[in-house]
Amino acid sequence: MIRAFVVWRAETQNIHVMPDPGVRTNLSPQEVATILDSIADGVFTVDRDFIITTFNCAAERITGFAAAEAIGEHCYNIFRAPVCQTGCLLAESIRTGRQISGLELTILNRRN
Repeated sequence: MIRAFVVWRAETQNIHVMPDPGVRTNLSPQEVATILDSIADGVFTVDRDFIITTFNCAAERITGFAAAEAIGEHCYNIFRAPVCQTGCLLAESIRTGRQISGLELTILNRRN
C-alpha cells in the first residue's frame, strides 16, 4: 500500500509531498510505472515503512540511482538529505494527512 507520493522538480529543487490519497485502481504495477515514467518531474512512492515502492525515470536522472536499485530501499538511504533524519517530510505528511508543498530541498545524488 502506498503511504505517500513525492514529486520534485530538479531545476528548482522544490518538493511536494502528498499523503496517500486513498485512491485504488485496478492498474497493474507495470501500468502505474508507465504513467509515472511519463511525468517529467521526479516521482517516487513509499509504503508505511518508508520503503520505496515506485521510482520513475526522472527520479533516476535526478539521483543517479536506477529504479531497480532504489525500489525496496528505505528512502533515506537513497536521498540522504539532512531532513531525512531530523524532520522527515514524508512522516509529517502521513501523520497530519496534509500535503507539504513548495519547500526547497537539496537531495544528494549518487555522486555526492
